[in-house]
Amino acid sequence: MLKFKVTLCCVVMVLAGPHVVSALPTVDELMKQTQEAGEKIKTFSSDMDVKMTMGPMSMTGTGRAVGKKTQANGKTIHKYYSVMTMETPGRNGQKMTQTQKRVCDGKYLWEEMTSPMAPATMVTKKLADADAGAQSPGGSNPALMFEEMKKTYDLKVTGEEKVDGVACYVITGTLRKDAGGGDDNPGAAMMKAMMSTMKMYIAKKDMFPRKMVVGTADRPFMTMALKNVKINGTVDETLFKYTPPAGAQINDRTGE
Repeated sequence: MLKFKVTLCCVVMVLAGPHVVSALPTVDELMKQTQEAGEKIKTFSSDMDVKMTMGPMSMTGTGRAVGKKTQANGKTIHKYYSVMTMETPGRNGQKMTQTQKRVCDGKYLWEEMTSPMAPATMVTKKLADADAGAQSPGGSNPALMFEEMKKTYDLKVTGEEKVDGVACYVITGTLRKDAGGGDDNPGAAMMKAMMSTMKMYIAKKDMFPRKMVVGTADRPFMTMALKNVKINGTVDETLFKYTPPAGAQINDRTGE
């Protein structure tokens, strides 16, 4: 009888073994890890694939993002470059193409848009300090992404998956009741209709984001995937210098 019990226990342990899953970190624990990882990031670059769906219309885009973080006079300076080309199907099989570019040189943030619907290239100039997104773009400080998402979504770490061959933590979110200013705000209704759920994929090896999906339980509104991610590599410094194209309409919001 004793021998039978020992054998039975061994069988149970063997059968149960493959199903044992290591405990997932909490959101706060993951935020701490991303903060520590962000402090080590000096440069980053990645390619981007984007898809947006609004009713029957869909847009697809490809782009690239590059960033660099330096210290000057006791202050952290973020330089950033991104370009995204979006295509929207039109009539007779034709596609409408528009390009969006963001360049932050550490002092100014330039936002450029070229579209066939506009008579000229539109450029907005801002002080970089006035735009938190410019000073901490993308993965230069992944923890800030969590902080911004926590303002909009109730977050939970729900699993682990691979994205483009990279092992990632999966963070899911449901829209907070006070998101968008509450039920009395028109923006809140739009968020509920289009962005009630969110899912992020954060690489375990470097805590850098690899994918984000925002939408509803039934349909994604926006999917962004980051590929060919490189951290602390050499970047092209000329990308952080910007000159508006000839004939551009410039909206200067610096107050200078």
